[in-house]
Amino acid sequence: MLLALSGACSGHSDEERTAPKTPPQGFTFFDLDDNTVLTDAVRSRLSRHLGSDSITQKTTLDLNFDGDDLLQTHFPELHRLNKGLNWPPLERVEHDTVRLMYRFARRNNLPFSYVELTFAAEPRTPLLIKIETQADGDAVLKGLIDKYGPAQEIPLAQDDRRVQYWRKKDDIFLVYIHRNRYAEIVYRFVIYYTDNLKQLLADEQARREKREDRRRKAGQTAF
Repeated sequence: MLLALSGACSGHSDEERTAPKTPPQGFTFFDLDDNTVLTDAVRSRLSRHLGSDSITQKTTLDLNFDGDDLLQTHFPELHRLNKGLNWPPLERVEHDTVRLMYRFARRNNLPFSYVELTFAAEPRTPLLIKIETQADGDAVLKGLIDKYGPAQEIPLAQDDRRVQYWRKKDDIFLVYIHRNRYAEIVYRFVIYYTDNLKQLLADEQARREKREDRRRKAGQTAF
């Protein structure tokens, strides 16, 4: 279980062996880190570990992990990013992304019921990783503590919810433990590659400004 979240996995393709790679400095998942570029070889390697994937593009991005003010209160930098990525509010805002989803990892004896990896379409680096599990969540969490050390914990008034997290550089690895509507304990693991999210937002804002500038100039030439 620790291997699955620490990225301490073997078995790379020839393409990956020959490609120069900076040693990971942050959070990893099957050797995928903030600098990993999504290629066919990377996708194949992930499928070998996690089973077949489904893929979608032009997705929404919601950084919230509980739907209330936890992000705003305890992770204000992520809250500001989330507002920027979902502006204007109350509208469906889609981004130029690639999302891989895995629902059959348990067939490979991995303790994950669902895995979701979201990449920027360009430069194809990861933005967000979401993983869910239930019965094996505590063992996975213990493995993460062995790897990254004791987690910081956010005190919550509700006894049925816990939030623990680690920071490396600006990136955040968060564990959210709660009960679903069936009163079952669910563990949600989320890796925020903050710098990559910031770059996505900056690129989108730059493109938006260029479009607005072209419209303004087109309007000026009409008179």
